[in-house]
Amino acid sequence: MISADYDAQAWASALKPPSLKVVQRELATEWKDNAAHRLREKYSGGPMSRYVTSRTGRTRRSVRSRLTPTGAALSVTGPGVFSLEDGAEILPKRGTPVRGKGGRILRYIPFLRFRLYTPTDTSQPTGRWVMARRVRIRARHPVRDSGREALASLWLDLGDL
Repeated sequence: MISADYDAQAWASALKPPSLKVVQRELATEWKDNAAHRLREKYSGGPMSRYVTSRTGRTRRSVRSRLTPTGAALSVTGPGVFSLEDGAEILPKRGTPVRGKGGRILRYIPFLRFRLYTPTDTSQPTGRWVMARRVRIRARHPVRDSGREALASLWLDLGDL
C-alpha cells in the first residue's frame, strides 16, 4: 500500500523563497565572475581591444575579483594600469643634454625621447623615434567599464525572470 500525507508546514517551508542574503550573495558572485572575465578581455589586446595591446600578459593575469561582506570587488595590478584608469601626463625628469665644444654639458632640454611600438612588435619597439616635451595618456577606465558592463548584463539577465 502506498500512502502520501499532506503536511502543510513541510510544504510551506519547501516553497519559502530564498533569503535576501542568499540572493545578494548569488548576484555578487555572478557580477564578480562576469566583471573579471570582461576585464581580462580588455587587457588581452588584439584588434578588438580598445584599451591596450598585450605583450606579456602580466596585467591580464593579475585581474582579481573577490566577494566582500557588502558585495564584490574587482581589481587589477600591472604596468600602466593607473595611467589607463585615471589618465596621466608624463614629463621628463632631466631632459636631453646639450653639449658644447669639448663635450661638456651646457644645459638640458626637457624632452622625452622614445620609440613607438608597431603592431608586430612583441617586447622591443621597432617604430620611429619620437621626441616630445610631454605625453598625455587619456583615461580609458577599463576597470570601471568592466564593472558597469557586468552590472548591465546582470540587469538584463534579471529582466528575463
